[in-house]
Amino acid sequence: MARIFIADDDEDYLAAFRIGMESIGHKVFSVNSGAQVMDALRDGHYDIVFLDVVMPGGGAISLVHKIRLEYPDVLIVIMTGHSELYNTPVFTEGFRLATARIKKSASLDEIKAMLSSLLMPK
Repeated sequence: MARIFIADDDEDYLAAFRIGMESIGHKVFSVNSGAQVMDALRDGHYDIVFLDVVMPGGGAISLVHKIRLEYPDVLIVIMTGHSELYNTPVFTEGFRLATARIKKSASLDEIKAMLSSLLMPK
């Protein structure tokens, strides 16, 4: 079981993500604004942080660097619902500090496979 933190301003996606992750045995913590992320991360230990690219109060663009500086070992997954951004240099190169990237349209099976790969002991 992983301790998963997700930051996303889309309440419906956040609820679905939580239900999906909890159904496969993970513990999920969440916020719906970029402004809440750093304080919330300081309140607990997380194995994986999922960040939406665009959120009020700052999205992944501003947060990935802050998180990496303060938590160098945490796994960071950048996600977007804007499929037109997914293969752009901004998404692929601009988020080099991220561990992985996914589309919000990824299925539960795809997310589960990604988590298994990321959480596999090295």
